[in-house]
Amino acid sequence: MRSRIGFIACLASLLCGAWVPAHAADFYAGKTVRITVGGDSGGGHDVHARLIANHLGKYLPGNPAVLVQGVPGAGGLSAANYMFNVANREGLELGLFNRDVLILPLLDQNAAKFRPERFNWIGTPASYADDAYLILVRSSLGYRNMEDVRKASPPINIAHHGTPLIPLVKEGLGASAKIITGYRGSSEAILAFQRKEVDGIGASYINLTRRFPDWVPTDQVRVIVQYGHDKRLAGLPNVPTARELARTPDDLALIKLTELPLTFGFPVAAPPDVPAERVAELRQAFESVMKDKDYRAAIEKAGLEFSPRRGEDLAVDIGEIMSVRPDVVTRYRLITSDSVGAH
Repeated sequence: MRSRIGFIACLASLLCGAWVPAHAADFYAGKTVRITVGGDSGGGHDVHARLIANHLGKYLPGNPAVLVQGVPGAGGLSAANYMFNVANREGLELGLFNRDVLILPLLDQNAAKFRPERFNWIGTPASYADDAYLILVRSSLGYRNMEDVRKASPPINIAHHGTPLIPLVKEGLGASAKIITGYRGSSEAILAFQRKEVDGIGASYINLTRRFPDWVPTDQVRVIVQYGHDKRLAGLPNVPTARELARTPDDLALIKLTELPLTFGFPVAAPPDVPAERVAELRQAFESVMKDKDYRAAIEKAGLEFSPRRGEDLAVDIGEIMSVRPDVVTRYRLITSDSVGAH
């Protein structure tokens, strides 16, 4: 009898021990998850982060609050450095990065204080399947295509706010251009363009049509090249891709390297050293957000691209970037230097 009572007491103790942690010890209960954005307020990175934040908490155990904080500066490099070196390692901080900074460690740049392969990649809501990065010039200048811009005299001024796709138009495609640095984000660059301080800017197709839907239809701007694909975007059938405009095989190799981060879209990652089970929870929650009907409706309403990719797939692409040919890296280093065409 005593043995039976002891067995029952032991079983009850085990059951209670299993029951209490399942509810009382949820890691995220009562906590706040922060998404650090490497972009300025109102830009594509900020919009995507806020839409994800609106839904992520309900798919994490304990249903934490989710907030967005911006860390602008250095074209998104400040945010990446923060996430790698300072951010919480327990799973309470995520970064939504400017994809272009992820390639900087390949160039041995001292300012890049992170290793992209050590981040725990969670996923991306968009992979440029239905988008492209564009170089625009003011129509009043009279330049209609890249051939015209290659002959421009004096060279046109193009605002540079972080992405190497902008100086690539000069180094990889042969445009007669001066790359004007110092803009902290796309909003500042666009404002300079509107004030006619510069002749050209870069912008994603979807973000351009969302924020300035009349620019192309009313011929206020001319799109001279689109980056990101082998084939032209359906909405821009008359605008050549950068790969079409490549003059040599070496130019083409440089273009492909520079375009590869576009497939990261708006990549979300946790810092290094986050426990594996927490990374798995974050990945599962992110995938659930991507399937959420309210999130999808919000994405559609905002006019944003929806073509998500898993974190595991992003990690594979990071590995590809880190093993690129040294001669291509040398040219890429040139176009990411602030000294190239800067005035």
